[in-house]
Amino acid sequence: MIQTNIKGYNSLNIGAGPYEMIPDWLSITIWREKFDDGEIPIKTNNSRVFKHPIYKGDALNLDITKLGLPFDDNSIEYIYTSHMIEHLYPFDARNFFRECFRILKPGGTFRIICPDIDIWLDNFKTDKGLFKQYKDETIEDIYNHRIYNVKDKIQSNTEIFQSMLYGWDHKWMWNFESLSRWLKDEGFTLVEKMSYLNTHVGKFKQLEETIPYKIGSIRQKESLYVECNKEYRLSR
Repeated sequence: MIQTNIKGYNSLNIGAGPYEMIPDWLSITIWREKFDDGEIPIKTNNSRVFKHPIYKGDALNLDITKLGLPFDDNSIEYIYTSHMIEHLYPFDARNFFRECFRILKPGGTFRIICPDIDIWLDNFKTDKGLFKQYKDETIEDIYNHRIYNVKDKIQSNTEIFQSMLYGWDHKWMWNFESLSRWLKDEGFTLVEKMSYLNTHVGKFKQLEETIPYKIGSIRQKESLYVECNKEYRLSR
């Protein structure tokens, strides 16, 4: 059965957590019967779109590595993704960037946030406190998550670094040089390194401010923030 493309949205949050599922965005993520926070999705008039009962945003259950993005060409103005692309193998990341470029309107903006391998390497060499904070704020809170069920064994910076690289189903790490090159290869322009809440788009800032402080605190320190555009092209 062929599924028709979804219409009526101009802002996508791909890989959203429940607290990011706010109005004026369509959040795309994978869940089963319940959202990650245990809440039960509410049906909407669109059979493919649900609503989060607390945060009130619309959400689409979709594996982007298998189905692509079900939107028309040049139909979306803003795309936001935070701590999602590190869960993709390189070939899936390339296809994801390609799909985002396809559906983005000319003049539209794409904001990407992910762990910055350069920040991790720099902290591994100089020990600026990132590793202890990462362990205190993430590993200790979710010790039942796969590798973290041996949290008492994860003590050294080497072990913490490996838990970041190989835990959480991480597949690939990025820095600005590699990410900007891959984005440019797919046609994006004005690729710019940004920072937390530093953005050219007010809607991105509003969305970023919804992230709980405890998660946001470590992510601000470890993350790479990048924005890029799909430029206007005059027809001949």
